[in-house]
Amino acid sequence: MAESSPATGDEPGLRLRLGLADLADQYGRYVDYRREEPQPYGGGFIGLVSGGHHVLYRSADPGRRFAIEELTTSRVPGQVPVLSSWLWREETLSTREDGSPYWHENSSWEVQPENVEELLGLVRNWAQTARSMARRDALREAFAVLDRSGPEPPRPGRGL
Repeated sequence: MAESSPATGDEPGLRLRLGLADLADQYGRYVDYRREEPQPYGGGFIGLVSGGHHVLYRSADPGRRFAIEELTTSRVPGQVPVLSSWLWREETLSTREDGSPYWHENSSWEVQPENVEELLGLVRNWAQTARSMARRDALREAFAVLDRSGPEPPRPGRGL
């Protein structure tokens, strides 16, 4: 599969990268977009190799993320791996009984390359939720009552 020019973005892998970069620009105050090496993931799929992660973290809560793992056909030295699908996961940072951290999977799904726009729509919804939660939290902070005791009540015998 030949890679399209960056101007068209027709090739699914390139379209995903361009779409994620655009979403990172749009929601940059609320999400942090990174390329990361994938962490070992429960055995994976037979015949497929993890090709890398696109990860978005909530800026206000880095313990929540949306991770996209590229699944490619087996890599042969000298040959370009072929994108097979993407596996997305919405995850929350949790703690095991022994105190070690791990990413708890809340939801996940495999997406075929021809459905790249559906995947970008899921990422957009996740980023919009991150924005809404950050705005909600900012409003709560702005209108938080700092001292709940209130003013001193008037003393007996003194008028207002």
